[in-house]
Amino acid sequence: MPYSDDYVDRLRSRFRVGGPDLPQRATADLAGFGTPAEDRPQQAIEASDWRPVVRGTLQGFVHIHTPSGWTFRDCAYHIKGDARWISLPARAQIDEEGRQRVDPRTGKRLYSTIIDLDPERRAAFQEQALEALDRLLEETQERERSRQSLSNSARISRSFACQPPSAPDRIAKARIWPWYRL
Repeated sequence: MPYSDDYVDRLRSRFRVGGPDLPQRATADLAGFGTPAEDRPQQAIEASDWRPVVRGTLQGFVHIHTPSGWTFRDCAYHIKGDARWISLPARAQIDEEGRQRVDPRTGKRLYSTIIDLDPERRAAFQEQALEALDRLLEETQERERSRQSLSNSARISRSFACQPPSAPDRIAKARIWPWYRL
C-alpha cells in the first residue's frame, strides 16, 4: 500500500526517524525497539511483576512494558548454559480431543506464537527486555536484603529487650527495663 509523502513526513517528524522504509517500521518504532539508539525514544522498556517458577530452563514469568504503552504479560524468562532469553506469550496447541499437543520426536508440549517480530527487532527487544529484567531483579534483591536486615535487627533488638540484665548491671539497666525487679 503506497503512502503519501505528507503521511510519511508526519511520521518522520513524530518519531524522529528517517529512511525509505519508514512506513513499514512505524509500528515497531512506536514500541521503541528496532531503531538505532540515537533515534530511540528516551524511555526504556520496563519489567514488572516478577514471578519465579523454576522448571527446566524456565526461571520465571515477568510483564514487559514498552514506552508506547504495550504490555506483554507473562513473558517467560529462560536460562540454558550461558544463553538467556525472554519468550513472548504463547498459547498451547490443542488437538481435536481438547488435550495439549506434544511433539512426537521430543515429547515436549507445543505452543503457538501470538506475537512475532522480525529477527532484527526481536534481537533489539531481547536485549532491552533482558536489561529491564536485570534491573527489576536487582531492585527485588536489594529490597529483600533490606527487609532481611530490618527483620534481623528487629529480632536482635527483641531478643535483647526480653533478656534480663546480668547481675553487675542490674541497677543501671533497671532504668531501661522498668519491669525488671531487683
